[in-house]
Amino acid sequence: MAMKFKSMDTTPDVEKLFDMIFPSLGYTSEYATGDVFDNSADADATEIILTIIEAADSAQIDSLVFADNGKGMDAATLQQACRFAGTTPHAIEDLGKYGMGGTAASFFLAQTKRILTKAVIGALLGAQVNIKGRKNLSFHNIAEFIPINEECENIFYKFLPGGASQESGTVIYLTNIRTERLEVETAALMKNRLLKFLSESFRPLIDAGLKITVQVVKKGKGVKTTDVVTGYDPLYRDHPECLVETGTETIQFKGSSIDFNYSLLRPRECSRIDRERGRRNRGGDESKAMLQDTGAYLIRGRRQIVGASTLSGLWGRDPQLCNARFEIIFTSELDDHFGATAQKNKINLSAELKEALRPLTKKLKKRARLRWQTPAKKNSQKAATVEDREIKKIVDPKNAGSVGVPKRKPTPNPAGGRGPDKGKRAAKKNPGTGTNKPYKKIRTSHVSATSPGAHPYWYDFDNNGEIVIWINDAHPFIREFYTQASDETQTALLRGWLAGSLAEHKFYETDTADHLSSYKNEYANSLTAICVAK
Repeated sequence: MAMKFKSMDTTPDVEKLFDMIFPSLGYTSEYATGDVFDNSADADATEIILTIIEAADSAQIDSLVFADNGKGMDAATLQQACRFAGTTPHAIEDLGKYGMGGTAASFFLAQTKRILTKAVIGALLGAQVNIKGRKNLSFHNIAEFIPINEECENIFYKFLPGGASQESGTVIYLTNIRTERLEVETAALMKNRLLKFLSESFRPLIDAGLKITVQVVKKGKGVKTTDVVTGYDPLYRDHPECLVETGTETIQFKGSSIDFNYSLLRPRECSRIDRERGRRNRGGDESKAMLQDTGAYLIRGRRQIVGASTLSGLWGRDPQLCNARFEIIFTSELDDHFGATAQKNKINLSAELKEALRPLTKKLKKRARLRWQTPAKKNSQKAATVEDREIKKIVDPKNAGSVGVPKRKPTPNPAGGRGPDKGKRAAKKNPGTGTNKPYKKIRTSHVSATSPGAHPYWYDFDNNGEIVIWINDAHPFIREFYTQASDETQTALLRGWLAGSLAEHKFYETDTADHLSSYKNEYANSLTAICVAK
């Protein structure tokens, strides 16, 4: 006899879903805003206006209004827009996919959502989802169609791009803002954060003709500021003076195309452009900013979803790579391999995809490191290679390290008792070792050089002819491995810097590598006596 099972109700608790589950999805105010914008872009909107309404008696955020001139919605589509995990179909190139972004993002930002929409053929429709101060919430009573009255029409055409002349569009009005979840407290600060985010994330759509406007309105008074979002290309292809090299490659993966576009940059020019565009403060740590911005920029379909990514370990935060950036363009068919989340703000590459992309990133790393090497560095490397080769020729394998210091050629000076007539000079009381010290003094000095490409250390001569080892306290290597290191580690590093500086300088004073080997041997044997300053 077959067993009979009694079904049970497993509907999620609405209050926990909206108050606990939605906030834990990993949204920020920027990414939540981006998800609402995605729906407007998928509705073929050519203009989107975000209005941040400021409270009448403070600078706090009172409400948010998203308006677009897209194709609008019919009653069935409007009902799906009010659901969590709706079933509205999406094409491959659409920005939305999971059917949850609009609702989850809206209720991350607010507790009440009102939608007014009109299709080209159809009347103005309205719906509202409200969880503010309501008891015994369920999926059957949180959403409702609202009757259209004069107030609804006024709100719709007031915010709609094109106003009453527009035949279709959608207005989403969010009230009862969850200010405790926002990263900023005032409308002006939120506007500034969103301008930066939208210029990066929606740059492909902006370049294709989408107009995005962000405005701040004082409640009961009027518009305070209006800004049209301009696209920001992290690869600086719109500024040829910043480019050293740019290129593109395409690979096939699982039947889909992946575009790999890259740029090798001039950091100083990039910093100048960013200051002019207000993206970077004058006097800031430019090398640090360039390092933070290096990496992969992933574009899913028509929107950037991740910026300055290490691409699951395929790239790194290496100062030698700060002049390289690249973008990867893919479609939603590869979401599983890219590990794109529902919020479209994180990725986790599959092992198979990492191996497919590795040759591209490896090749770009090599080009970036070669561009990072200045001619002086290349000459230094060449000198070190010559030295190693010549030392092998000069040093006797049976008596390694026996190379002596070349004797100086005597200069005749009978009056001073020098040179060939040195016999006229009185004998020394303490002859000592007879080693000639090439320089008066060697000392160190600390600086903070923040310009792009600044070295961790270098050497120079002061007005007295003394060698100065300059240590760059602002360099990441110095901060991590010298300033915070033990005394033994600092001494070892300092000795290495001194030896390299002395040998390199003496090499450029001579014509042959033989002298370099000899002087290097002398300096290495006397480093303990030389290294007295820190």
